[in-house]
Amino acid sequence: MSRPADGLAHVAASIARLTAAERPEWASARSWGAARALLASLRADVTEALDDGPTLTAEALEVSRSTLDRWTRDGWLAPERE
Repeated sequence: MSRPADGLAHVAASIARLTAAERPEWASARSWGAARALLASLRADVTEALDDGPTLTAEALEVSRSTLDRWTRDGWLAPERE
């Protein structure tokens, strides 16, 4: 059985990981800023969805509860550390 295709939440996790590094030369500052703005918007959407509880949010994101827990603890949904 093949693995299901990654949804937008997985794409957001990849964007978060990739934009945490230096902007590659081939990516314009405009595109880099747009990617980071998209990530911030998606992060806000998920944070709002979490008001319905983690189980419903995980279902909406089409991820497991353990994936959502990992993302909120150490991943793209974790509170920013200074």
